[in-house]
Amino acid sequence: MRLGRYLCFVLLIMGLCLLSGPCAGQDALRLPTYDAGVFDPNEGPIIVRYRLLKDVDEVEILVEDFRGQVIDRLNFVDLRAGDHRFSWKGLDENGQKLPDGRYRFNMRVRFTDGSAEEKTVAVRIMTMPERLKIAPPKPLLPKKRVYRVDGSLSTFYRRNAEDPGHRETDGEQRVRTHLVVAGKSMKMDGLFSMRRPYSREADYDGSRAMAEKRWEGGRLRGVFRRGLGVLGDPMKLFSDFRTERKKSGGRLDQEYGWLELTALGFGAEGNVDTEERGMACRLSFGPPEGWRLGVNYTNRRAIPDGGFSHRTSKAVSGDVRVPVRDDMRLMMEYAATEDTEGRADRGFLVKAEHEKGGLRISGGYVDLGECFAAEFSDPLRGITEDVYGGVVNADFVARHGLWKLDNMAAGLRMYVLRTHSQGKGINEGDGTLRFSLGERDSFLLTWFGREEGQEWSNSLGGNVRYRWNETYQSGLQANLTQSNASHTWRWALDGSLRKGRSTLRLSLERIRRVIEQSSASPYEETCLRFDVYRIPWRGQLSVRRSRRADGSGTNLFLRAEYSPLFLHRYRLTAYLALGNRSALETENQIEAGMEFRF
Repeated sequence: MRLGRYLCFVLLIMGLCLLSGPCAGQDALRLPTYDAGVFDPNEGPIIVRYRLLKDVDEVEILVEDFRGQVIDRLNFVDLRAGDHRFSWKGLDENGQKLPDGRYRFNMRVRFTDGSAEEKTVAVRIMTMPERLKIAPPKPLLPKKRVYRVDGSLSTFYRRNAEDPGHRETDGEQRVRTHLVVAGKSMKMDGLFSMRRPYSREADYDGSRAMAEKRWEGGRLRGVFRRGLGVLGDPMKLFSDFRTERKKSGGRLDQEYGWLELTALGFGAEGNVDTEERGMACRLSFGPPEGWRLGVNYTNRRAIPDGGFSHRTSKAVSGDVRVPVRDDMRLMMEYAATEDTEGRADRGFLVKAEHEKGGLRISGGYVDLGECFAAEFSDPLRGITEDVYGGVVNADFVARHGLWKLDNMAAGLRMYVLRTHSQGKGINEGDGTLRFSLGERDSFLLTWFGREEGQEWSNSLGGNVRYRWNETYQSGLQANLTQSNASHTWRWALDGSLRKGRSTLRLSLERIRRVIEQSSASPYEETCLRFDVYRIPWRGQLSVRRSRRADGSGTNLFLRAEYSPLFLHRYRLTAYLALGNRSALETENQIEAGMEFRF
């Protein structure tokens, strides 16, 4: 399509021209795309790929809906530098299907050297209606009990002759065994994970277990090192998303007609020398699709340094949902809290939602007092206290084409808040626009802005993909991030060729970052990467030229992998890597590894 090619060319020229201006960059977390696309949960999970230039202690992924509320969380620990991916089934923390609409993955990464980064990937759920021309066959009788066992054994060795701290050996062995036992009314899910670095003792932080018993109208679940789920309260007073070394708890859900009861408790050993205990319960009454009343109670106790003293925070809240019309409902919540210092405060939220056709709009007013004790909550993207103001959200999907735009979807979210104590304004907003100009191209435009007192930041992004034919497609990305302390420009151009069992991919990325009060600023980087994949072989070559105020260098990295599949379910992967991804210049480093999956 000529118009699609023309726009791709225009955006490319704009990206090249903007490189002359100051910009800030992406560091050790690289996303091949900031748009995961549209997916139907009935067709299977969506897979998001990302790249790490350094080893990682933890990757936390917060799944947020169009209102900005966290509805699911994914956690990964102890990841090595390289290419990684995660999948999402379109479900919330309780395993329930989410409605069609706009979502995003807010990725927070903490590296082993103490640094941290955060990036966002957009995604949209769109469920297609099932169209069966013939009646489906009758299902087979379910087995009384289903067993599934999978796991992996892996090891790697790394040596860097230029780093005195790694002159001997650096590597580890890992053992991972996953067991699932599912029956008609029960389910058990256990994961044993052992990681043994050469230079340290073995740890088992990745291990977890879950057992669940179901009956008519209820369920009982016990967990070890796993999220306990949310209670459905709008202010998220018990969103258990923090990572602890040891964590266990239980949850009970029971329905009696219109009455629903949820109760949970947990105990945890924190990342520092602290222990925590907590409990929460929720009682709600009303028809599933009509009016509904709810009452919540939350209590969380911290015991510092293994002593006998403790600090307690608690909250009591009530909420009501009233359908005004078939396409409109009103929601309200009032909460009274007490923080660990004994200071009491109150907060409330009033919100209205309207949904008709492809348009969903919600707006409301929130007031959280100066001492609102919600340090473990996430009501407004981390804003937990001392604010009042308005919140507006809108989400639109065009049922039919508009002018020459097809598959158009747009979203907008705005916070206009002020603090009680200082009168400081907190304004935040983000928007997305997705559309196509034909069957071969797709466009995504994003914006995010935040202003808090004297600090501000803005981010603009564009993503264009064009499919030239059945085997070749290309894409262009351009991103600008500005704040009162730094600004960044980034653009990336890629092309892929798929034919039979072979795939070739070439990408070019350019970054320029300027950070005030930094001796290394400005920082510029140009990276050319070539990937070739022919089952069961995979090869990767990257050349990165970096320049900063205190020096420059060229980094060369090469990786080869052999990963055959045998007996339909077993896979053996062996790889050899030369170079260090995160270094400024090419380093004399070698890494070899092997993994067996079953």
